[in-house]
Amino acid sequence: MKNAPPAAPDAKADHDESTDGKIEANNNMNRNEARKPMKIGFESDMALEEAVTYFEAIVNGLRKRAIEFRRGGDALSLTPASQVHVEVKASGKERKEKVTFELSWGVETPRDFEIS
Repeated sequence: MKNAPPAAPDAKADHDESTDGKIEANNNMNRNEARKPMKIGFESDMALEEAVTYFEAIVNGLRKRAIEFRRGGDALSLTPASQVHVEVKASGKERKEKVTFELSWGVETPRDFEIS
């Protein structure tokens, strides 16, 4: 059984509300901190317009180079790099059509070296 859909994501950059399944264009994580591996997932049947809202939040986050995924008490902040890898797959059968998107990038770490 699939999870019930959460409230629609809010792509507003300064929004702090924590709601299950919330996707925000916000990044509060200090990139100098060590990160432990983390995954947050979501799967649900929903109206097409609700799905569009989720993808719009992701696109807005990509434009701002800051995306935050929240589910329950878990949060994962991503900072897309200036260069990304894009993979798109589409398939169609008699009773089902599917599009799969994958975006990935290397994590850009700030350097502790300074010349003044």
